[in-house]
Amino acid sequence: MTTWKQIYFEAERDAKRTKMSADELCSTTWSFSINQQNPTFYLNGLLVMEMWPPYSLFWELNEDGTLQVNHFPAHGFSRRADWGWTMRNCFVCFQSTGSRPALHAPPP
Repeated sequence: MTTWKQIYFEAERDAKRTKMSADELCSTTWSFSINQQNPTFYLNGLLVMEMWPPYSLFWELNEDGTLQVNHFPAHGFSRRADWGWTMRNCFVCFQSTGSRPALHAPPP
């Protein structure tokens, strides 16, 4: 049986993580720093930006835990005081805004 103390300490430990799994990335809703877009990451490696159609951006998680989107500089992850996520590189910033079920691919 898991005690409340174990749950609490696990949550505190998790709040200090600075790496995300692909499933976490794709089940998180995001806000993008430019034009207040709401990007969507899909498990098949696509990133869909509302204001960039019909362009497909591709993403992958690097071994060092950073996020690579196309040819852009890698994005590092950090945690906010509210335990949310910030993802940024030298040009842009993504902020987590919530969660949803992870989607494998965009609708046709």
